[in-house]
Amino acid sequence: MTVQSARCMDCGTPFCQTHTGCPVNNLIPEWNNLVYSGQWPDAIERLHKTNNFPEFTGRVCPAPCEVCFCPFPSPFLKGVLMEVFAFFLSVISWLNKGLSFLYKIIIIKHIVKGGCVAGLVDSPVTIKNIEYAIVDRAWRDGLITPRIPKQRTGMTVAVVGSGPAGLAAADQLNQMGHKVTVYERADRIGGLLMYGIPNMKLEKDTVQRRVNLLKEEGIEFVTNADIGKNVDVNEVKANYDAMCLTMGATKPRDLPIPGRELKGVHFAMVRL
Repeated sequence: MTVQSARCMDCGTPFCQTHTGCPVNNLIPEWNNLVYSGQWPDAIERLHKTNNFPEFTGRVCPAPCEVCFCPFPSPFLKGVLMEVFAFFLSVISWLNKGLSFLYKIIIIKHIVKGGCVAGLVDSPVTIKNIEYAIVDRAWRDGLITPRIPKQRTGMTVAVVGSGPAGLAAADQLNQMGHKVTVYERADRIGGLLMYGIPNMKLEKDTVQRRVNLLKEEGIEFVTNADIGKNVDVNEVKANYDAMCLTMGATKPRDLPIPGRELKGVHFAMVRL
């Protein structure tokens, strides 16, 4: 971990935390630096700033932060040009910050796609593994504990759906001091995390561990509650100040293309 995080410290332009690198905008260089310095408690704190459940993403994320595409054929040329771009941005930043931002956006969109700049000339930094290591070490060392809000707002929120979006919404709302109840139509909490991702990718004990923590923090969970069927939606709306719909995409999107009708073509979720 120290060697990999040290490689990150050599980067001058962290595309890994742009919109093409990390969908949740993780502060990757920051927690890599903390790992390099051996400050593991600070690393998990920094990781949690942008990611409610790093133990999930550290296991199942396809890691676009590690994939960097540049249209120049020579690795040496890629490296040289990236250094030139970084120097160019530094000069522009010194002259005009607004213009620097504009040029940076242009470079990101038209020159570099993805994340880790090290991948242009060598293997990328193993960002996903570092994230995995940070959160697993935090659980092991007892650094992840219930954060019970000190004050409550008196407001109540119903979250419909307990997949990753529902759990993240519930976590954020609870930390704001609202009283949150999560409704799940299945018999266990987790949604896609529990029923859509194979055990080889995400162990269900890992999901349940986080759910148990959320319960300790004050979030209530109601299973076998199919809103609109065995639970009246109007009753839910009347009993809560707000409702958050995080039901996911349970209906697959078909592909109207030639060959779709051929044998052996299936929706992915059916297999999972």
